[in-house]
Amino acid sequence: MDKTMKQLLYAVQNKEGAAPHLEIKEDIYRDGEGEMVIFLSVSDKMTRAHVVTGKGKTFQEAAEKALKVFHRNISPAFQSEYVKLDIVKTMKTPQVIHMNKHKLFYKRREDGFLLDGMWEAAFLPEEVEAYQLIEEKQLRRERMFRPAEKHFQLHNGKLGHLFTGKEKVEFSFFRTISYFIDETGTMPLFRGHRLYSELTEDILEYAVKLSRDNYFQHVVNEEGKFLYSYDPAAGRAAEAYNILRHAGTVYSMLETYERFPEQNLLQEIKRALNYLVSKTESISNAKKKMKVIVEKDNVKLGGNGLALVALAKYTDVTGDEQYLSLMQEMGEWMLSIQEENGNFGLHKQKFSTGEIYDFSSYYYPGEAMLGLTRLYDLDPQEKWLDACEGQAGYIIHQRDKNVTEETVEHDHWLLYALYDLHTERENKDYLDHALFVAGAIVKTQREKEAGHDPEWPGSYEMKGIPRSTPTACRSEGLGAAVRLAEDNGLYKEAAVYYEAMKKGILFQLQMQLRPESVMYYDYKQLCTGALHESLVSYELRNDYTQHNVSSFLSCCELMKNRK
Repeated sequence: MDKTMKQLLYAVQNKEGAAPHLEIKEDIYRDGEGEMVIFLSVSDKMTRAHVVTGKGKTFQEAAEKALKVFHRNISPAFQSEYVKLDIVKTMKTPQVIHMNKHKLFYKRREDGFLLDGMWEAAFLPEEVEAYQLIEEKQLRRERMFRPAEKHFQLHNGKLGHLFTGKEKVEFSFFRTISYFIDETGTMPLFRGHRLYSELTEDILEYAVKLSRDNYFQHVVNEEGKFLYSYDPAAGRAAEAYNILRHAGTVYSMLETYERFPEQNLLQEIKRALNYLVSKTESISNAKKKMKVIVEKDNVKLGGNGLALVALAKYTDVTGDEQYLSLMQEMGEWMLSIQEENGNFGLHKQKFSTGEIYDFSSYYYPGEAMLGLTRLYDLDPQEKWLDACEGQAGYIIHQRDKNVTEETVEHDHWLLYALYDLHTERENKDYLDHALFVAGAIVKTQREKEAGHDPEWPGSYEMKGIPRSTPTACRSEGLGAAVRLAEDNGLYKEAAVYYEAMKKGILFQLQMQLRPESVMYYDYKQLCTGALHESLVSYELRNDYTQHNVSSFLSCCELMKNRK
């Protein structure tokens, strides 16, 4: 298949290129005249893909017709970079539907559709999703004009009447076999994305570099804010923001820069870091200078914790110590709110009035501990670790005293922090609790089972369709647990966590937007390398990519150390 796809790519890029021959051994759809149907999607690096169809009794004949349509219509300035081939495999029995009323039940990412038996009015499963042609089980025919333009069909009067004038049409779902070629080679696609059966260092490096060279370099605006949430199909950005996720994403970008340095990425990091620092305010205290991160007049323990994590990483990676005094002042505030039992009891406070909200987060203590351990690496004052030990003791002996493997929180930030803390101050309680949490994570991981969805293995039991980020957070936590177990000679446990981590990442990779999965989107450079929310939700939020990339880097480092 690789030879065929290379010949197709050459024929797309060069008019003199010949359509390849391909012997198709499996059963495919053929119409009443015995002709097969193929689609060629051709993409550059910037705009939505052009799509052409071809029919013929042989693959070569169908490909020749599709290529002829493409070259007759494409602009000479268009740079063909990627080609996707779809061969129609099955066709459901046509049904007559009312365009504005009929409820459509279909398999997302598997079903394309055909109107009135016209292959000029056929749209691939990925186009149905990217152009939102079916929404709330209704056909959105007003949205068909954009993909029709990419099919070179806007001039087609029959389609204009079909999209605007007809109320009843003959409607058919179809499915295809898909292949894609880019600089990494030829690959079969499953529901629009590539699948990996085995995880390698090269696969992880490719995934991180995609994020580095695309999403991370286009998601920060001039002010230094991230495009917090973006729907690539609708082209809509959300107005909400979250400074904790901002800090966490900066940290992930710094991890990426540390492993794969790139100056443009560093400039984006500095811009985002400046925005984070601009959110710091002073807290009045007669004895100590203290600073807090303030967003919407609120101070959060997790905000200071993750800001410290990001600032410490910047200092460590670049050697630039300009933020050290700020970090110390942020740490002082965290120490000031610590209670006698060791707990950082204040999780959220109104900055302007000092009012303390009745709010607590399971994740804030781990974020605070991690921030302080990372501060200690740069400013080795024992008080930072003393505070962490107090919080760790409270979590282990009070908050989590009666939890079970079924009820314990799968807290990756805590696992990070316990690894750091145990490295500095060895304590069996920290080791035992970290392994307890890691073991609980592993027990909820889905395995491959006959009759179950083939995309789900590696994810974890959670409500609804499994999502990328909850899985990624567990992968991050398991990475810390692997290191902790190995440092303490617990190689059997480390091997179990490592295997679970790799399985989780194989699941996560299905949701990274790559050249084949951004073919039908605008703003490809923003989308490429990002990870979307779930198998059926394409929302891109900055922390989705943050956690996934951090887990990729952690696993990549573990693999490197095992060579």
